[in-house]
Amino acid sequence: MNKKMIVNIVLDIGKTNTKIFLFNTNNKIIKTYFKNFQSKKINKHLSILDTENIWIWLNKRINLILKKYVIGELIPICHGSAIAFISNKDKLLHGIIDYESNLGNLNSSYKKILPPFYETYTPLLDGGLNLGKQIFFLYKKKKEIINNTKYILNYPQYWNWKLCGKYSSEISYIGCHSHLWNFKKNTYSSLLKKMKIEKKFPKFNNAGKDLKNSFFSPKTRILNGMHDTNASYILYKKLFFNKFTLISTGTWFVIINNSAKKSSLKSNKDMLANIDIYGKTLPTIRLMGGREFEILCKKFKVSKNFNLTLNKSSFSNIYSNLILPSFAMSGPFSKKKGIIKNFSELSKKNKYLHICLYISFMINYCLDLIFSKNNIIIDGTLIKNKVILQILSTLRKKQNIYINSEKYGPAIGASQFFNSNKKKTFTLNKIKKFHISNIDLYYKKWLDRVKN
Repeated sequence: MNKKMIVNIVLDIGKTNTKIFLFNTNNKIIKTYFKNFQSKKINKHLSILDTENIWIWLNKRINLILKKYVIGELIPICHGSAIAFISNKDKLLHGIIDYESNLGNLNSSYKKILPPFYETYTPLLDGGLNLGKQIFFLYKKKKEIINNTKYILNYPQYWNWKLCGKYSSEISYIGCHSHLWNFKKNTYSSLLKKMKIEKKFPKFNNAGKDLKNSFFSPKTRILNGMHDTNASYILYKKLFFNKFTLISTGTWFVIINNSAKKSSLKSNKDMLANIDIYGKTLPTIRLMGGREFEILCKKFKVSKNFNLTLNKSSFSNIYSNLILPSFAMSGPFSKKKGIIKNFSELSKKNKYLHICLYISFMINYCLDLIFSKNNIIIDGTLIKNKVILQILSTLRKKQNIYINSEKYGPAIGASQFFNSNKKKTFTLNKIKKFHISNIDLYYKKWLDRVKN
């Protein structure tokens, strides 16, 4: 009988897709599994993540994997702004809230206990994007949930609990636009004391901490895990540059400049502080770039993968056809309603061009706000869009732009915590400089319109 091959798993639970990455002991991805899960609407204010069906799918997949392989280690990484409330009887007390829930008219009462911006370096965000606001929602509407909670678990650590029964916390997740972290004192914020929940979080463990063997197999070690963007960030920090700007892309575009100062953060521009797995503050700005791109492609009835080659004539007669923000929650222009004018007569090619131009201008604006002057690294879905990359290379002509040759930056970053033979499994590709005449003039025109 052949001996089973050892694999390690990164469990990547994103807002849209749940992904299982199988790595061999040389840290190469040998197999991936994807499944889309939609949130469940409970009422007009509340949606919950479909964790029940995610768990069913994971069970099936892991059991199938175990028939062919031995799973050595597994580490979860997850999108931000999701938490679980676990009872003294080790039961999930409430569905895990989808951060796109509007949570009703809570802002006025929440503001009364909200720590000042200079404590948490996090603005009051839309919907449930602040974990503190999600907790406050239950605190006000269903206080019995809070009272009966033994532990509040971050989303990666919720999956740890499901996999091995271990309770844990982790710094990069709790410090992700949550209002729960005091960046000045490097401890929990005053919000926890005001809601009397300071004892409901388990102890912190490092992202790569070996917690316990899996329920599925006594040979499988479960590692603590982390926030998905931080998995990408720490990879590039370890292997490539000490100072750089990361643009991590998917549904969200999360832009981190580790050279920026906390004092540069503006609360009204969706700027905030994240924190890396070692506790270092990371100045950040965000926009829902992936969502906006999808919305605009749908509005214009063009394919997201439209085949377009840029040339000098691509940008003729552009002044009257600029797309103005915004088309999704959050971002530096979240209070503005998106404007589309004079597009009905344009070809699909030109419509797609203008969508790419809009996304590029939004990214460029964010890079300016966060004082990005160092090397730029882009990972995630955006690396497949050559048009946006070419526009950005023209707009950021004084900076080098690199893309991850593998599109799964977060998964590869998380895999660095495996006890494998090799750690570095990819290279960065430098984007060739592209020249578009008058692009700076187009951008200035767009910016003037946005500000008016």
